[in-house]
Amino acid sequence: MQSLPLELKLKVLKYLDYESLCSVNMVNRQFNAIINKYQEELPKKEFYSMELKPLSFLLATNTPKITAKISIKNNKLEKNWMGLLKNQRFNKFCLYISSTYEVYHMEPEFVRVLLILHPKQRTEKALWGVVNCCQRVGYGFTQKKSYYINIPFRLQTIEQVREAYYWLKQLSSCRFIHTGFDNFIFNPEMLKLIFGEDSELIQFYCKNAYLSLNEPKYNISALKFAADHLQKCGNLCLNVKGVNVDVLKVLLNNEVEITKVNINCASSIFDRSSRMPDLIIQHALTSTDCSKMIGEIKFHSIKWALPALISKAKKIDEGESLSSKKYIEKRKQHYQRKLNERFKFVKYELINKHNPRIKFLLTLWFPVGSEHISVFKIKRMN
Repeated sequence: MQSLPLELKLKVLKYLDYESLCSVNMVNRQFNAIINKYQEELPKKEFYSMELKPLSFLLATNTPKITAKISIKNNKLEKNWMGLLKNQRFNKFCLYISSTYEVYHMEPEFVRVLLILHPKQRTEKALWGVVNCCQRVGYGFTQKKSYYINIPFRLQTIEQVREAYYWLKQLSSCRFIHTGFDNFIFNPEMLKLIFGEDSELIQFYCKNAYLSLNEPKYNISALKFAADHLQKCGNLCLNVKGVNVDVLKVLLNNEVEITKVNINCASSIFDRSSRMPDLIIQHALTSTDCSKMIGEIKFHSIKWALPALISKAKKIDEGESLSSKKYIEKRKQHYQRKLNERFKFVKYELINKHNPRIKFLLTLWFPVGSEHISVFKIKRMN
């Protein structure tokens, strides 16, 4: 296999599962460079979800803790960290906490990251460390469903910086179905200081990422975290309590790879007077550059009046649905549908005036008998 060209070696590695890839990485140093360089394309350790939980929750569920002997073999990085510590550049939160979170009444020493395996996933094989197979946790038993790791809340010593560096690098080498950043995010400024020029490589690979936006100061950092480190997220779900220009900027002027955003509106600010639908429709109709607009945007739990610019759209379909289950997220929704409530949907086509080939499908859902919109969805068709 050593004589094979790079393309064939990479193709063979892609056919391996995660455990086999780890074995190759441990016993064959000649493949380390290939595995490290093409890590994004190769199999990853898979988890059902990653969430940040208080210690009391983890103790109540008897969740085992994962530990590791951390050794950072990068003198250049450590020298830079020492200088930052000396100048108190790390004298900030390692992770921001929204002021609306009520569990922590005082600053914690660590942030607990809960890793949940898929509920149906069982194994009789050896279970190794989170990512690099360096730590043996168990052998010959039914696999545990969840684990947690500690990440320092503040970075005040070189040991704490090493821990943050090690675990964040491990987490960015995993793949998740769900990641929960409700009230908690990793501080994007700290990630930049810790990883330097490689900070953009710290990505959380996930199908769905949940992010809460509760207050202006927190929202700016949360949206920056999403833009910088959730680029590999398939569906970004925002739980918001207010609309501001930062949210609109993410939706209409996005420079990352996020293709779908679901917004759950848990605030009365999303009422009939909201200009949000008209601003989005106007952008789709008149923008000279729609390439940075999120491909699919969906607002749930809203009470919007019919957009004024709907007259510029072409109606292409309408009908009724017995249940809103297909269209409205159940999780933390503000609008509570009634039992057996019927919904009317209307579909429109939007055509950009500068480039008629750019078209959008706009779908509005109304509870039957109501004049307000409960779900708003716009999706680029080409």
